[in-house]
Amino acid sequence: METSLVLTQNCNLRCTYCFAGEKTRKDMSIEIIKKSVDFILENTIDDEVVFNFFGGEPLLCFENIKEAVKYIKKRNETINKKITFTVTTNGTIINQEIKDYLVENNFGITLSLDGNEYSQNKHRKTIDGKGSYFLVKDKIPHWLDVQKR
Repeated sequence: METSLVLTQNCNLRCTYCFAGEKTRKDMSIEIIKKSVDFILENTIDDEVVFNFFGGEPLLCFENIKEAVKYIKKRNETINKKITFTVTTNGTIINQEIKDYLVENNFGITLSLDGNEYSQNKHRKTIDGKGSYFLVKDKIPHWLDVQKR
């Protein structure tokens, strides 16, 4: 079973076609994350569960991702399901700490991109209206490192 935890509506981009609507600082609380995890783990009959961290831009809530993963692993000690983690990201937010954490916890990555420079810059702008192509392009090697695991 695959499930998405929508951690935030907030995003560091302002894509022209975004389905999330207005970018607000409405983050899922740790309490709601835990209740969601409990519900999923207690009610799924599948032996495998994929937790996808989604948003807005979920990496804006990196601390909540770490807390959720810790909680999921602890809860799973008694349930013993095969757990997989993924994150769907616009690719602009990665640093050594995030990269190391994603590798250590065997995350799958979905990069949400528009393709070439023209398309990316036309539809995926930063908050100040600039194109985001080079924000992502320069970070692709880091994302590839995560996927090499």
